[in-house]
Amino acid sequence: MSGDGPVPVSVVMGTYNGERHLAAQLQSIANQSWLPAELVIGEDGSTDATLDVIETFRRHAPFEVRTLCHERLGVGENFLSALEASTGRVIAFADQDDVWHPAKLEISLRALERFDADLVWHGVYVVDENLGLKKSG
Repeated sequence: MSGDGPVPVSVVMGTYNGERHLAAQLQSIANQSWLPAELVIGEDGSTDATLDVIETFRRHAPFEVRTLCHERLGVGENFLSALEASTGRVIAFADQDDVWHPAKLEISLRALERFDADLVWHGVYVVDENLGLKKSG
């Protein structure tokens, strides 16, 4: 990766009735110290305001946001469809109810480069509704 310029990262997310937590996750992606080139969302037929949350975010996002709307493919197929539509050199998977550390992408990219790796796996913090620490994972 070194010397190639900025590494294009695609964030791939699947959504289904995620209105409750989705805005916080989208904002945490927008707050990354290393911004992705794109966010590709597989939307799996939500019946709540998930699409409205995505559209509101898309209008102000600091990167391209594409939404692929489906009718209940299921978690695996929904993520795979978004993955297939992504264009980045590096893929970061995101769940709709996560909140990312502001340097998640930057730290992950540095680890890929440092260890000449193909995959980065990292720990998580499990938090409550107010982002209070419950336990380490």
